[in-house]
Amino acid sequence: MALLWMGCDSDNGVVGVDPDATSVEFTSGGGTAVPADSLATFNVRINNPSGSAVTVEVLFAQDASSATPEDIGGITVDDPISVTFPAGAQDGDTQSVELDVSQADITGGAKEARFALQRAQSDSPVRIGNNRGFDLSIGFPRLADIRGRIGGTFTFQAIVTSIRGSDTSIQDESGGIVVSRNSEFAGEVSRGDQVIITGTITDFDGLRQIDQPDNLDSFDIVSSGNDLPAPLQRTVPELDNEDDENMRVRVNNLEFTDGRDTFVGGGGAGNFSAQDENGNSITIRLESGSFYAGRPVPQGTFDFEGVFATFRGTGQLNAHDEGDLIFDADDVPDDDPDDDPDAPDVISIADAIDTEGSGESVRVVGLVTRIFGSTTVIEDETAGIVVSRRSDVADAAEIGDELEVTGSVGEFNGLFQLDQDNVEDFEILSSGNDLPEPIEIGLDEVGDFQSRLVAISGLEIINTDDLEFQAGGAEGSYDVTDGNVEITLRIESGSFYEGEPIPEGLFNFRGVTGERNGPRIFPLIEGDIEEEEEVAEVTIAEARDLEQGTPVVIEALVTRANRRVATIQEDGAGLLVFQNSGALRDAFSDGTISSGDIVRFTGEMGSFGGAIQLNGADDFEVVSSDNTLPDPVTLTLAEVNDQVSDLEWQLVEVSSLTVINTDDDTFGGASYDITDGDTNGILRIGDSEYFGEPIPEGSFTFVGPLGFFEDEGARLRPIELGDIIED
Repeated sequence: MALLWMGCDSDNGVVGVDPDATSVEFTSGGGTAVPADSLATFNVRINNPSGSAVTVEVLFAQDASSATPEDIGGITVDDPISVTFPAGAQDGDTQSVELDVSQADITGGAKEARFALQRAQSDSPVRIGNNRGFDLSIGFPRLADIRGRIGGTFTFQAIVTSIRGSDTSIQDESGGIVVSRNSEFAGEVSRGDQVIITGTITDFDGLRQIDQPDNLDSFDIVSSGNDLPAPLQRTVPELDNEDDENMRVRVNNLEFTDGRDTFVGGGGAGNFSAQDENGNSITIRLESGSFYAGRPVPQGTFDFEGVFATFRGTGQLNAHDEGDLIFDADDVPDDDPDDDPDAPDVISIADAIDTEGSGESVRVVGLVTRIFGSTTVIEDETAGIVVSRRSDVADAAEIGDELEVTGSVGEFNGLFQLDQDNVEDFEILSSGNDLPEPIEIGLDEVGDFQSRLVAISGLEIINTDDLEFQAGGAEGSYDVTDGNVEITLRIESGSFYEGEPIPEGLFNFRGVTGERNGPRIFPLIEGDIEEEEEVAEVTIAEARDLEQGTPVVIEALVTRANRRVATIQEDGAGLLVFQNSGALRDAFSDGTISSGDIVRFTGEMGSFGGAIQLNGADDFEVVSSDNTLPDPVTLTLAEVNDQVSDLEWQLVEVSSLTVINTDDDTFGGASYDITDGDTNGILRIGDSEYFGEPIPEGSFTFVGPLGFFEDEGARLRPIELGDIIED
């Protein structure tokens, strides 16, 4: 579509109209908006010497725009927006134009929406001024603006800067974040990839992340091979856990201070102490699979240029990729393994397994997780493997050692191994490291996690008359089931469980997996088998008095449910049920569990911010649905503050409320000040269904759960739409 400025001369005035007559124009030639902010706003300004009323149309130039009507709230070229200035409007007065961009589809990149002023009308002469066009760029939010909006789901664009196992650091020019515990994403992307991501922001002890696959809705690799963002120049004291987290930084003139000779990756041993020339200390962190693992520690000063991260609130410089540490070659001890031109580079265990059968010599570094007979089981963040039929390795190693092995990978009955003469060399790099947390899996997934530490719940030994475990030979193999799948549980000679009683009921397994023409699990050391304790069924009131970590069964009425939380209530007592991921969160999100259901939860008692809650309740059963909810307790805000300890997580009704002390138009995930005219209180939105909804302009009534947080006290906690009722 061509845009024609009808009747305009070179002076931008309408032919025959005094240039000093009333005029209307945009206040600027363009602006930006992001879908996460819901509304885009721009202004039309009047110069009105006549004081007359003026109407002008804002036309969406659809054919000249990459944005569609659906991207801007349904506005079309045939449906211009009318802007009216009343009689008496003063010079410089403005009228706002608001567009709903919340549904804009920017997964393929930013879009442009072009607007033009037309058909200015007035009883007096009127013309369109110089700023007659406005270009709205609908694009991606800055990471700095969204990374703190916990619970919000956003689409944004960033560059991949570092991949550490299943954790991937990404950043734009304003801020950074980590896509954590997501092997699929980490396996698809590479450093320098520009990606478009849609995901939900979560927080772990201050670390802002998109955690696990559940919170990553989609991603697309836009381009590859891009230059990494220039690092921010920082000194140690200048590093900011909030603004610099997961950003590339450069810190100069550091020196290692803990006297170690060789770098180790993963576990507690992967933390190396360093300080600058002024004695300011910082941790240099190496994860398993770091380029530097197994290499000598430089003895002089060095510079760091890589990703700054945090762990439980403490800043760390992540030395993972080649070039993250910059030092003089003279500062590297002579026993640098790279001095041996025949020594293969350290690669991940997963990459080493890919060479199986080729005869290629590989070098891997992994943590020793279990040892039995002449077999040593090791793993890194990518995979596990066994060093088999090597008594010298098994005798020298201990659980928790960081072990470097060089050799070629083979396979026997489905088991990947570094076997016998195929092991060329080995070295224990460090000892006493913390083992990785077992990966929680189902029995049907054992084959996907060969030679890894895993945790499997709800198992039972079947098809045996033995009272005690036998070991070795055919007698050491037992059928185990979770009720759906059967595999082999193998007791090796020398296992702690040889001669131990076989569990009569259900038990949990925390140990290593294996393979011999089918997946197996190997209980080897004390604690690998843990019999399930019978969990007591309690009321909500009884549960609230129990210690944190106490396992419980609670059957109660669900009064609210959405995403990660539900509230339950019975006989004058309430409780929050919280689950960040897994089957229960899915049930809250997809409506499997909803208000009015009576649900039987099995979990353990916990708390967050002083609020009592039920955690880890992935074992649940919907007993009945469409039950009547209890009547809410009618309170004033003063009574809310006084009675929160008695009514926590029960339904309450509070009237004549207004939101105060905010300029926001829509709810974010924050806490908002409210008042009933006599007393002030807190309305907490979090990641409820009210995130992104308009804030009531007037008074409203709240009907929903009463929550608590130690830093704020009592909080009205809307979870489902309908909890806030505008008067």
